[in-house]
Amino acid sequence: MKASKLSRAVRRGIFFWLAIFSFISARHWILSYSSNPPTECAGAPGDSCQGVSGGSCIVCHSNAGPTSNSSDLTLSGLTSYRPDQDYSITLSISNDAGGNNGLEITTLRAGNNSHADAGSWKSPGANTAVTGNYWLHNAANTATSFSVTWTAPAGGSGVIRFYGAVNKGGAAANGNIHLKNWDIYELPTITAMSLNAAATGQAVTISGTAFGAIPSTVSFNGVYAGYSSWSDVSITAIVPESATSGNVTVINSTGASNEKLFMVLNSSSAPTAPTLTAIALSTTSIKWRWDDQSTVSTFSVISSTGPDPLSNLPGSTTYWIESNLSPATAYSRYVRAQNNAGFADSSTKTAATADSAAAVANNTAATISAADDPLTTLSIPAGALGGDGTVLISLAPLTRPLAVSTSSINTANDSLASSQKLVSSTLREFLAYVNGEIKTNGFNAHVTISIPYPDTDGDGYVDSVTPSLRAGRLALYGLNETSRQWEAVESSVNLAVKTISAPVGHFSVYAIAGSPASTNLNPLLVFPNPFRPGSGSSQDASGITFRHLTQEATLRIYSITGEIVRTLEKTSAEGDQKFWDAKNEAGQDAASGVYFYSVENSNDEIQTGKLAIIR
Repeated sequence: MKASKLSRAVRRGIFFWLAIFSFISARHWILSYSSNPPTECAGAPGDSCQGVSGGSCIVCHSNAGPTSNSSDLTLSGLTSYRPDQDYSITLSISNDAGGNNGLEITTLRAGNNSHADAGSWKSPGANTAVTGNYWLHNAANTATSFSVTWTAPAGGSGVIRFYGAVNKGGAAANGNIHLKNWDIYELPTITAMSLNAAATGQAVTISGTAFGAIPSTVSFNGVYAGYSSWSDVSITAIVPESATSGNVTVINSTGASNEKLFMVLNSSSAPTAPTLTAIALSTTSIKWRWDDQSTVSTFSVISSTGPDPLSNLPGSTTYWIESNLSPATAYSRYVRAQNNAGFADSSTKTAATADSAAAVANNTAATISAADDPLTTLSIPAGALGGDGTVLISLAPLTRPLAVSTSSINTANDSLASSQKLVSSTLREFLAYVNGEIKTNGFNAHVTISIPYPDTDGDGYVDSVTPSLRAGRLALYGLNETSRQWEAVESSVNLAVKTISAPVGHFSVYAIAGSPASTNLNPLLVFPNPFRPGSGSSQDASGITFRHLTQEATLRIYSITGEIVRTLEKTSAEGDQKFWDAKNEAGQDAASGVYFYSVENSNDEIQTGKLAIIR
């Protein structure tokens, strides 16, 4: 009997403690997530809250069950979205019964129930936190509204569905569970237009996202347009006859897109032929440029081999940079200007990528050699360019011009005196960019150019030139791009290396030329004339050279009043030229002004002329 009573007492004790432990365990299970709930408890498809597929707060909070699409929950601050935009949203709870409230929300793409490309959370407000794709409460509290920032996904994501589960009030945080979802639609977005200016009746392709299905509309500054094709990402619209310049907008059942400015051209005549120019930018790129025309809707750059455009550009553009080209290669292009009344083509222009390109730091002296011709060199003193820059070289500007027109070179060649011979293989073009702009003005210090002449057999005469040119009589000539004439530059011959070198004040096209020995004073070459010391131009030198003289000659310089300024005697040892340092008999600099000269040879032949000094 005693044993039986003891057994019952033991059993009662065991049951008592089991009940106590069960209560504690259950209460712990019920409240353990009141402040830090697990994810996948928003009631969204695929959620597995505590192992319950499609589960929500109900697995952690005791109540009779959830209320779906509860009217007690509202989401504000967001009815539709534009791609990649931030939205500040608020979840509010109404008809609160008191006690602690909690929430968990996630987003899915409605089309595939995927968290990917469904937006993201940031900047959670008080009592909330962000974990992965879920926004949830992190502290038991009595708040009835919660805030967060949502970043919309990229364009083309479509409808984003928000799924929310809320534990609303009640004792011990075990109030009623409310579930709700909201569909947030993507607004149409224009990302690009094939034209930003066109005439009425012309087709314009509008690219973007979420344009939706027909029926939807395109508005040109408030005037609805027809279209020839429509998809979710592309519309080909026709500029309406009554349209005026203003914003283009796509409108569908979701709302209106962003706006793109568009100009309506009212042209009654076809464009005029553009003027096309070109300039090399590097060994792999060329900039094609043309004049602006207000009535043009489209410019197309077309290869001379055609017919398809290499690029179609809006009528507001005036240049196109063609990249990824081959070095030392000539390219021929023309430009077509077009509007609704017709089109006109420019003449074909040829330009080439550079043979060589080298960066030059302003504060450092540099010596640059052409990649395929190391004897073609530039010696650039520090500071000569006036800024950091890039120097380009073409070894054949007649066929591979960088910037200078080949017609200018040909005109200068045709203007040479019959006794002057240009060595065409020595043509070189030099171009400099400083701080991204072409260096057009003079250098701060002279740059020395060296160009080789051909004499493979070493006989002292230029190869393949008839009549023959003696190397010692060669000189460097620069192209005057304004007058389209070759101008002699004070230069020196290096017979050992077979180069001609000269300090120059600016870049252009340079070449080597010479003439056979003269038996009389014709033709006499005087350079530079005018003489402008210190100007930094091609007329800047250490003095004035008289070339194509006979073996012996007397040179006299007179003032404009006829007074003798200087007499110089030339001997056969001096070759065919005589140098005057622009000083008078007393060794003083001759003043600025006009001077006369006479040259008399041993046969009593006399030639006269004028020269000018500008100081």
